[in-house]
Amino acid sequence: MPVVQKLYDTCKESFSTNGPISEEALENVRAILDGLKPSNVGLEQEAQLSRGWEGLINGGNGRKGRNIIHQYPPAIKYLHLHECDRFSIGIFCMPPSSIIPLHNHPGMTVLSKLLYGSLHAKSYDWLDLPGHADLSQGVKEMKLFKTVTLLQNELIIMVASISKCILWVFSDKVGIGCFADDVARPAKLVRNCEVTAPSGATILYPTTGGNIHCFKALTPCALFDVLSPPYSSEDGRHCSYFRRIPQRNLEGVDQLCGVNPSEVAWLEEIQPPENFVVRRGQYRGPIIRQ
Repeated sequence: MPVVQKLYDTCKESFSTNGPISEEALENVRAILDGLKPSNVGLEQEAQLSRGWEGLINGGNGRKGRNIIHQYPPAIKYLHLHECDRFSIGIFCMPPSSIIPLHNHPGMTVLSKLLYGSLHAKSYDWLDLPGHADLSQGVKEMKLFKTVTLLQNELIIMVASISKCILWVFSDKVGIGCFADDVARPAKLVRNCEVTAPSGATILYPTTGGNIHCFKALTPCALFDVLSPPYSSEDGRHCSYFRRIPQRNLEGVDQLCGVNPSEVAWLEEIQPPENFVVRRGQYRGPIIRQ
């Protein structure tokens, strides 16, 4: 039986519409992912290309080469294997210097396995402090703008759900409204490291393990993902993107939560970056029998 078929069958037994049915079931899926190889999913040729890149980057003296910055990084390919209301399976094939920006997985458990290549991974979990609303379940407080404008005898009040200003145009008049306060939240750094295949599968949970993460490809690489349950806007599991904003003072955070202040970052929700492009690729591995 193909490894990917065994993985699918195990996922069917291990996941419900609410996620893993047990920790033991989750470990059964992880055990299969740990042994997954590029050749199991039709990516052996791409893996060989990545191994060639490893030598080019490290060079003869072991030092890394130049870090080329792209204004518009190469497009990432997503290979779709399966999706149902209980779980989804797919592969992100990332060219060098491509980036998957900081994003979350609300109410979801995610298993990831780097099939080939190298990447830099950074992840966070929300840090719940007194006085900060919990937005991790997708609940956002609506914020009224300070700016209220009277135009042609009509009172215009602007409302929004994320901490950005909005430009409005009414007839030949233009105005800008600003939030009374923002919804940036503190998050604790969980992971900030380089990962090179072969490596074991990782698991992130709804509130722990680095649920908010981003990746930058150092070489051609492929990330195999299993999500349970999958993203679903109807069920409140939509993907949100974030950025770090300047550090704020969190006095006493080490006493309150046992967290080093240097590991705390403030994250605010943003629209998906314009240069983040994911194209649908063709999966050439063994067909999954459902």
